[in-house]
Formats: sequence, structure tokens, C-alpha cells
Amino acid sequence: MTADVSTSDRYSPSPAADASRRRLAIGFLNWAHALDHFVILIYPTVVIELEVVYGRSYSELIALSTASFIAFGLFSLPAGWLADRWSRRNMMVAFYVGCGLSLIGAALAPSLWVLAVALFALGVFAAIYHPVGTAMVVESAVQRGRTLAFNGVCGNLGVSLAAGITAVLTAAVSWRGAFLVPGLICLATGPVYLWLIPDETRHKASRNASPEVGLSNVTAAILFGLFMVVALSAGLVFNTLSVALPKIVDERVAGISLVAVGGLTTRCFCAGPLPS
Repeated sequence: MTADVSTSDRYSPSPAADASRRRLAIGFLNWAHALDHFVILIYPTVVIELEVVYGRSYSELIALSTASFIAFGLFSLPAGWLADRWSRRNMMVAFYVGCGLSLIGAALAPSLWVLAVALFALGVFAAIYHPVGTAMVVESAVQRGRTLAFNGVCGNLGVSLAAGITAVLTAAVSWRGAFLVPGLICLATGPVYLWLIPDETRHKASRNASPEVGLSNVTAAILFGLFMVVALSAGLVFNTLSVALPKIVDERVAGISLVAVGGLTTRCFCAGPLPS
């Protein structure tokens, strides 16, 4: 009888244990969302320092990150597909470890071309979070509205703090340290996540043949087109601003240190534009 209860408890955790597991999983996913936006925005601040180190123009150096940002969007498609057919938990482990190794590779890059390759790899692994992590948040959440809102706040914190923290690390260590420290944090988080979060029951993606809301082909095409316009417009504005803002601050407030550039950029994200 005791053995039966033990086996049952193992596969059917108590409501309290299940709630604790969900909170822990969501906590890791919130942390991943912050890291995701943080790591992809390290280079737009570091590039200001690289202008001095390599004696190259901003336009030439910022172009090295183009493939990274393309990969950040494009590789979300295979990431979501693979997560549905393999394991979402394991894909998040790949996110942490892959981002960590890519950042360390960028920190140790002996040339600008190797740095560009490391940034591309970073974009590939950073692309994992949104199709995989967001789906896991929705699946784990009980109060989905509040949970998704807080998850979004965590992502915005990553965006807001990226320039400031990167500038401080660059000034305190070097531009390589600005990549290395977050890389080590990501790399250390991966095994901890793997150890603490159990793998979900493997599931194969399947499409429901009967939609919840019936739409005509014309209406569906119009809605899809409008969604694409909104997504592309919002994404273009957000990404252009987040990438260019450190340089805009650097140009507008001439003669200030990189730390000041990072601090003012963070202030702009958190509290609005600089006064005229």
C-alpha cells in the first residue's frame, strides 16, 4: 500500500507541488525573456567602443550584426517546429547554452569576421525563446493574462538595461568582457534549468481540423494581411530604435563617456526621450 502511494505521488504531484513547479518554470522563462532581449542588444552598444579599437566607421561595424538580427527572426520558425516535435524543455536548454557559447565566442573573437560569425550564432540561438518560451509560459500559467504581462515586463527590462549594463562592463573590463560576463551567466543557467525543470510529456504537433472560429477565405486573407502589416511595422520601428538609440545618444550628446551613453540610453527606454 505504501509503495502504491509513493508511486502515485511520484506521477501525480500534490496541487501545492504542482503550483511550485509551475512557478519555478515560469521564473526561468521570465529570466530567459530578459536575457533574450539583453544579449541581442549588447553589440549596438559595444560597437561604439569598437569604432575606437578598430578605427572603423559605425556604419561598417554595425553591418556585422545584420545576419544576427535576420537570424533572430528567421530561425524562430525551425525552432518552434523542432520544439513541437522534440522537447520544449530541451530547446530552452539549447537557448541558454547556445547563447552562452555564442557570447563567449564573440568575446574571444580574434577578428571582426569571427565576431560576425559569433553574432550570427547568437541570433540563431536567441531565436529559440519567443516560439518556444512563450508557448511554455501560456501552457504553465494559471492566470494567463497576468503571467504574460509580467513575462513581457521581463523582456522589456532586458531591452532597457542592455545598453547601461553593457556600457558599465565595457568600461570596467573591456568590450570583450561585455560579451563574456553575460555569456558565462547564460552558460551556467542552462545546466541548472536542465536539473530543476523536468521534461514535459513529449507531444507531436497536430492541427485541429475544426477551427474555433469559422472565417471565409477572403476574411482570413484580409486578417492575415493586416496582422503582417502590423507585425512588420511594429517590429521595424522597435528594432530600428533599440539598435540605433545608443549611437543616437552618442551623437547627440557629444563628448560623454560610454558609461554615460549607456546610462542615457537606458533612461530613454525607461522614461522617454531626452529633453530638447
